[in-house]
Amino acid sequence: GSLKDYQTFFDVNITISDIIHGIKEVIKQNREAIQQRGTNGKYKIDGIIRNVKYRVGFKNARIGQFYIPLKQQ
Repeated sequence: GSLKDYQTFFDVNITISDIIHGIKEVIKQNREAIQQRGTNGKYKIDGIIRNVKYRVGFKNARIGQFYIPLKQQ
């Protein structure tokens, strides 16, 4: 894809295991919200891991995004 000015990137040393752990942790932190909303449709949830905000995006019962939002507040 194309690069955009507001994109963020993971550390160069990140592993697949780190990404999986991050996604699991954000989901765990938002367990109640996910149970209420389900995974159908399209929405995003945020979680904090080691003082960094991460975002997971759902679309039609699948995880489509995992990233560090530019705005951390």
